[in-house]
Amino acid sequence: MEPVHVAPVDAGYLSMDASNTTGNVTLVLSLAGDLTLPALRAHVQDRLPLLPELRRVLHEVAWGMDRPWWVDDAAFDLGRHVAEHRLPNALPGDPADPAGTSGDIPPAVREAATRVLMQPLDRTRPLWRIDLVRAGRAGSRRAFVCVTIHHAMADGTQFLHVLRTLFDAHSHPAPQGDTWAATAAPADAELLRRSATESIEWMWRNTFAAAGSIAGTVGQQAWQNVTTTSTQSAPVTPFNKTLSSDRAWGVASVSIGASQAVRRRLGVTLNDLLHAMVAEALRDWMLARRALPATPLVVLVPKVAAGTSPDPGALNRIEMGVSTLPTHVTDPVARLRTIHAAMRQAKDTPLFTETVMDLAARMSTTSTSPLTRYAADLAVQWRVMDYVPTGTNLVISNVSMGTDRYEIADVEVTHVHPLSPLSNGQGVFVTTQGYRGHLDIGVTSCAQLMPDVQQVVDAMVACYERLCALG
Repeated sequence: MEPVHVAPVDAGYLSMDASNTTGNVTLVLSLAGDLTLPALRAHVQDRLPLLPELRRVLHEVAWGMDRPWWVDDAAFDLGRHVAEHRLPNALPGDPADPAGTSGDIPPAVREAATRVLMQPLDRTRPLWRIDLVRAGRAGSRRAFVCVTIHHAMADGTQFLHVLRTLFDAHSHPAPQGDTWAATAAPADAELLRRSATESIEWMWRNTFAAAGSIAGTVGQQAWQNVTTTSTQSAPVTPFNKTLSSDRAWGVASVSIGASQAVRRRLGVTLNDLLHAMVAEALRDWMLARRALPATPLVVLVPKVAAGTSPDPGALNRIEMGVSTLPTHVTDPVARLRTIHAAMRQAKDTPLFTETVMDLAARMSTTSTSPLTRYAADLAVQWRVMDYVPTGTNLVISNVSMGTDRYEIADVEVTHVHPLSPLSNGQGVFVTTQGYRGHLDIGVTSCAQLMPDVQQVVDAMVACYERLCALG
């Protein structure tokens, strides 16, 4: 493939790789049975020709004079990207989990997944990996597949495209030889020339649109400050501190159909119910620590960007809405109705449009420089985020997967649980994936700030069941 300039927003995610954070995004696929490493590698190899982007590597321009470029990896080796881990005593009922209370993904597998999430991807190779985790002993062994892609390569929609191409049960690529051959990268001087031309073209196409979008964002924020009755400032919480490098991960699955009646009766959405679940669980968690703020939490809500991208090469196509999570409201129904109104506004008028995010990333030209990395690590060492207020308290992301059904080498995928990266100052990230009639929940936390995240997820499920009973 021809070299592709890393888009500004995509390049910004590279700065997430620091001493206590990574930009990795992981999906953990639970399988109905066992799977071997050779079978997994053969399956991926068969479909790899359909995903040439998985054989692209970052090329850093000399002396950091430009954003990196995606170029073909002439030394690509699938064996370096697909590995196996064995956990003999990891299934419910085994010594690692004698009570069998861990749900679909046992504790040892969750710990293995968090280690995968926090292992930086080698930037001399394509920024992805697939880890086969085999749990249990012969005769009762199950397999879990951790698919990890750096956020610079994929947002939720792009990640979904990769999953569908690799594992869609209805797709059977015609047998063909792998004819891929790496295209040599041009010299840095040529890449800099292309970059200059690209910048001129961008300014010609987008200057007025960017200015109008920024003016609209500022005006919208001012109007919200005038009309809203609740503050938009993120309150202080126990999980909005400097992160450690350890992660905890809680998982669960709930039936989407179970809430159909209450959604129809109250006129709310599944996403509203998700936010209500999170609000109640975090409210109880903070009450137990005498740390419940008097004002609602502020939530960052990603959504898929529509229309034409300001950068044709962008792999992340998202906009950011900001909503409130009324943890200060006691009544569950009143809390749900408050969430519904707040989410409607957040969806209709995203605070950070794709154009604004693109322009901000272009202005932050040092986001991938070694100096920026050093400054970020120094801020962690000095625990700056313990004293600096955060703009938002957490992220809640809900990704729909439609009617997808996955299988790997004829082994059925039963659940798809997300494991998301954290940013400094935000110790909780809630992500859900819709899959085969279930909402698969994954809540990532800093293990130092919220070690009991599975209890929080269990409280979310209990809240969901109580809300479903109202239907």
